[in-house]
Amino acid sequence: MKLVIIRHAETNKIAGLPGEPDGLSPASQAQIEKLVETCRSENVEAVFHSPQARAAYTAEALAASLNVPSLEQPGLEERNFGDWDEWEWPQIAAELDKLTTEERYTFVPPNGESWQQMEERLRVALQAIASKQYQSAAVITHSGAIRALLPIITGEPKESTLNLLAENGQAFVVEYQGEAE
Repeated sequence: MKLVIIRHAETNKIAGLPGEPDGLSPASQAQIEKLVETCRSENVEAVFHSPQARAAYTAEALAASLNVPSLEQPGLEERNFGDWDEWEWPQIAAELDKLTTEERYTFVPPNGESWQQMEERLRVALQAIASKQYQSAAVITHSGAIRALLPIITGEPKESTLNLLAENGQAFVVEYQGEAE
């Protein structure tokens, strides 16, 4: 199955704008228009999304433009950093950069989840999406989830995406044949 893995469009919080923090910013419209083109060219039949509001808003806008279903898929959420969830990414990255790759994989922030735990729930979500039998689907998720998803799908080492920072509205087109070994 073809998957268009997408980081949600820019939100008001990311743009530093007032209003609903997870609401889509003015810049998100151009991002969604570009995503519509990509998804049309890949014959996307459905849009799956993380339950988090910022992904759901993007999915609803994209699905409406494509006239396809928007389906919430548990397990596609961003990594749960627990007590660190309110930290800005540079502060989290500074803590994680103190660890080796293997330590990062199993490290659990206080009251959060490890990369390994996130990866396990992403695998379950991918299997659920694949079970729907679409030929092509979009998956709206988050930057950290994308960093974990791409190696699962492509079979590349997890280290291959450590420095990847998916931009808002960025899409990655991949073939998912089940678990890569």
